Amino acid sequence: MPNIVSINISGRKFELSAIYFKQFPTTLLGNPLKINKYFDLSKNEYFFDRHRDSFEGIIYYYQSNGKLKKPENVDLDIFTKEVEFFEIDRRSIENMYADEGNFPYYAPKKINIPENSVLRFVWIALKFPYLSMSGKIIRIFSNFVILLSIANLCLRTYPQNSISIESISKIDYIFANEVLFTSYFTLEMIIRLFLFHTIISECFSGKFIIDILSILPLYIQTIFELIYENGLIKHSILYSINQICLVIQIFRIFKFSNNLISLGILRKTMLYSLESLTQMLLYFMVAILFYSSLIYYAEYTNSNSEFDSIPDAFWWAIITLTTVGYGDKRPLGIYGKMIASLCSLSGILIISFPIPVIISKFTFFYEKKSKTTSVQCKKLKELLNIY
Repeated sequence: MPNIVSINISGRKFELSAIYFKQFPTTLLGNPLKINKYFDLSKNEYFFDRHRDSFEGIIYYYQSNGKLKKPENVDLDIFTKEVEFFEIDRRSIENMYADEGNFPYYAPKKINIPENSVLRFVWIALKFPYLSMSGKIIRIFSNFVILLSIANLCLRTYPQNSISIESISKIDYIFANEVLFTSYFTLEMIIRLFLFHTIISECFSGKFIIDILSILPLYIQTIFELIYENGLIKHSILYSINQICLVIQIFRIFKFSNNLISLGILRKTMLYSLESLTQMLLYFMVAILFYSSLIYYAEYTNSNSEFDSIPDAFWWAIITLTTVGYGDKRPLGIYGKMIASLCSLSGILIISFPIPVIISKFTFFYEKKSKTTSVQCKKLKELLNIY
């Protein structure tokens, strides 16, 4: 590579010292082996049939020691394609997207697509359900099955279906339903594992853990029922295992978060609002201690006082601050009632503090997810040849 590099971008010439390019050997222009195939011996220059205006931003990337900035007169999608062609590193592109105030940069990784048409259809429907109508239908059906399985779990708690019986399989219709639901979830998990070509990474994902927790209880119950029938364990052990399995099945509701985008956004919103929620919790703790002390001393002279101590008044302060008001503990004197009124009003104010922050973050993440999903659909459809 000469000391001064001459680059022709669709008729517009750029010249820059080779030192700048050598600082970034992983890029197309910084790698002599990659760039040599674009060299024009007759004109002693490198020729690229690419977007001319976009290259100004790419040249600036080398001149500014790695800062990528989009030219104002260039569309973001066009500039992104040019940047990807010249193999600018992903982090610089992500920083550029953040500086532009846009949705996160998304570039689909290399995907191993099944060659068989049937497997390819199932793979796309499970891996990218939002790309095709069949995938959306399968996702809706999965959500419906999850809802039915949760309803089946609720039916077990009726007195006539009490879990205190020796064998859960004696409840014929509930057991039959559970077998159907577990079979469906097991089949779905197996297909996902063996079609995605990333079994190890899938096994350590949160989605896989939730899938396992959804199907394990029935298998565990069946195994221990067989052991119990052979007289190897006591009835009390079987009863405890059945109860534990029923509790584990409650985690099945988290399968909704894998299929519903809004639940994932809500989870992310709560995570990014931890500071505001922590502050609210701190205010609640201070308010609980403050009003518990006030109500105790305000009712101290009352012979019928329901507050034996300050810690005993904590429960009253909690339910009053949260405006629940069970009424199991209540002030009897005028001063106690005044303090209770202030306590209730304070609770409303404390709860309202983080709400604007949470709403703004939820709106931000929802809009960003919508834009990102739109970009993902567009790029993945191009990659998978889906129209």
